[in-house]
Amino acid sequence: MKGPVGTKFANEIRKIRGNGVVILLMTAYLMDTSLREREVVNVINKVIVKPF
Repeated sequence: MKGPVGTKFANEIRKIRGNGVVILLMTAYLMDTSLREREVVNVINKVIVKPF
């Protein structure tokens, strides 16, 4: 994918729209808890890990 992805893209959305938009992250990869706490907790509202 070209351009910002994942949490970087979510950070850009937050800068523009603030907390007025819900951001969901869907991934097929397991994220370690340190990454989730560091980069996701203040940006992403919900992380969905596939397969469901």
